Amino acid sequence: ACCNSDADFATKLQSFSAAGAGRSHYAVCEGVLDPTVIRECKFEGFEGVGLQTGDMIMLQDTTNCGEATGLINGLPNNGIMVSRATLPRDFTGKYAGGHWYRFERAGGAEGMLDPISVYPNPGLT
Repeated sequence: ACCNSDADFATKLQSFSAAGAGRSHYAVCEGVLDPTVIRECKFEGFEGVGLQTGDMIMLQDTTNCGEATGLINGLPNNGIMVSRATLPRDFTGKYAGGHWYRFERAGGAEGMLDPISVYPNPGLT
């Protein structure tokens, strides 16, 4: 065998995975106009590499991916959801941090978090 090209000397030294969200995530959050009605806006089963508690998703007004033009009026926390592991009181599946996001606020005793409804401005679709 002749060794006369780069491929003849190639040796795999190391590999790596880039952390980040997976592809093809889709969720719908239902807005409410009555403040006495609570509708959760949450992302369940979010997938990716290296996801963990404290990761954040920011919903923005955009026409193309990565080209945000600003915040969406009517979303809690300026459109930011922070991930955490689910608890039994969340009445959902069991998800580790980085795989579950919800608009929420501190409520009740012992630092429990309660869902926040989305109150859209008229015309928001």
